Amino acid sequence: MNKINEPYATQWEIGNNLKLELNELNGMVRKMASETTRVEIKVDGKAISMNRFVQKIIWNILVGMLDSLREVDNWKEVTIALRRS
Repeated sequence: MNKINEPYATQWEIGNNLKLELNELNGMVRKMASETTRVEIKVDGKAISMNRFVQKIIWNILVGMLDSLREVDNWKEVTIALRRS
């Protein structure tokens, strides 16, 4: 049986740990995506219809932005308003 060099063993361990962490992260993302999510957009008071794919894209972008804010934690609803002058 061949003995594995220490540097290769270390790289292998790091690679496997990273794979495990990425798998865990992927599972968390899938769980969050499977939760009941709702995205509504109104333009000048008119509701804009969106399919599930578009809603997921907008959801993931906004959740990513919110997660990076230190003051935001365990939110239930978010309101974002854009106005042109």
